[in-house]
Amino acid sequence: MNARSFPHNSAVDRTADAAASLPTLVERIDDDVKSLELYFRRLFALMEEASHPPDDSPARYVKPDMVANVYSLTDFWHNKLCEVASNKLQLPLAQGEVRGANSLDARHKFLTKLAGLDLAPVSDSLAHLDLVRDVRNCLLHEGGHASERLQQRLSNVDGINASIGLVLIDSTFVWDSLKHARTYLAAVAQALGARLS
Repeated sequence: MNARSFPHNSAVDRTADAAASLPTLVERIDDDVKSLELYFRRLFALMEEASHPPDDSPARYVKPDMVANVYSLTDFWHNKLCEVASNKLQLPLAQGEVRGANSLDARHKFLTKLAGLDLAPVSDSLAHLDLVRDVRNCLLHEGGHASERLQQRLSNVDGINASIGLVLIDSTFVWDSLKHARTYLAAVAQALGARLS
């Protein structure tokens, strides 16, 4: 009997293709993170060269944008990884059908509860990304004026605080946030790859 006489199982082939493509997803995520790192380093270097007094530093305006960029990266790849899980694992619910406290939480539940990924080792990164989400929302929707609840959350976080209610970001928070985004997204992609293999 030759190979053509065996029935073709396209579901198995699709799963094998997905497993083969996941290292590419991990590499693409890492490339996106490296691009943001390079962009941030160049912006910080430009800000250091600027001869502005500290109160008028362009960093006041650039760091909030960096936080938004980190969350956009996270949001984009989190969504893409959920799409891969949904398509390749043929899950009973779509990611939009899983409810959570917010989209980050709903996607995380989708990946852990429905896709069966063990993401417990990166729970600290998820918690940090949830804070990044809150900070981003505060910057975009509240003009950087933090609620009492957000001020409480920021009280023990390096590189960020709320001085008289206004969110102030230091480079430490930007770099920590990017590190947590890389850690969490890479863990999701790797766990998904293991689940598909």
